[in-house]
Parts: sequence; structure tokens; C-alpha cells
Amino acid sequence: MRKQHGPDLTRKVKPISRCVTCHGRGVTKGLFYEMECSSCNGEGWTDKATGLPLESEDARFQLNAYTLRLEQQIAHLQRTQTHHQENNRRGPGGSHRTGD
Repeated sequence: MRKQHGPDLTRKVKPISRCVTCHGRGVTKGLFYEMECSSCNGEGWTDKATGLPLESEDARFQLNAYTLRLEQQIAHLQRTQTHHQENNRRGPGGSHRTGD
């Protein structure tokens, strides 16, 4: 165990999940109008481990980290997909017959 004095200097990314009450919408449907979800405080996301709503100052950081992680996954998938879409000028079976 490391000795430490004072608070952490870096913020930890917590796993988050969609709210099970409002299904990530942030609102629940009342009888006549939509109301802010009380389970997630209208954010649509909760702490995955506890199921409690995210704190207001922590929600922005957690959602930003989640968005950055998703953008990195999309960029990685796009990089790997371009390799498979290249035309190698070969027909079915890998032959180079042009048909002339």
C-alpha cells in the first residue's frame, strides 16, 4: 500500500450505466406530461456499481470520458474497416483474369 497525503490528483473514471427507470431518457411519462426521472436526477445515467444517480459535478466528467472512449472505438473500427474495403483488382477466387 502506498502512503498518500491529501486527495487524489487525478479523477477516476467510474463505470456508468443507463437508468433502468427511464431507460436513459432522463424523463418518465406521467399521466398528462413528462416528469424528470427521480432515479437519475434527469440525467439518464447512474453509477453502475451502486445504481445511485451521478453527482452533478461528477456527471459531466464521467459522460465526457464515456464519449471519448466511444469515439476512440469508432476511430479504431474505421481504421480496420478501410483495409478490408480496398480493391485488389482480383475477381472471385483471387484470380487476375480480366475476361478479354
